[in-house]
Amino acid sequence: MTILVTGATGFLGRAVVDHLIARGRAVRAAVRTDNGPGAIAVGDLSVDTDWSVALTGIDTVVHCAARAHVMRETSDDPLALFRAVNTEATAALARQAVAAGVRRFV
Repeated sequence: MTILVTGATGFLGRAVVDHLIARGRAVRAAVRTDNGPGAIAVGDLSVDTDWSVALTGIDTVVHCAARAHVMRETSDDPLALFRAVNTEATAALARQAVAAGVRRFV
């Protein structure tokens, strides 16, 4: 069983990856930019993100990527951007995961 962890370099995602690896699980880390072995760059989280390569051979997705706090907000509408990333992009990832045959989405 291979587990895809989104946001794998973030606070929560890194802890999840470490926990899974310590228990002998096969992990693929989804990151914004190339980050070495075991990582796959997917870019920013949006409704347009193509997850097809990252989801190949994946049984479970643990979705930790999100827009949390932003220290120097530059968006004219931060709430709309928050919803676009945390709601719409998450739903798009879930739909692509179902289409790819992923059995579990956390």
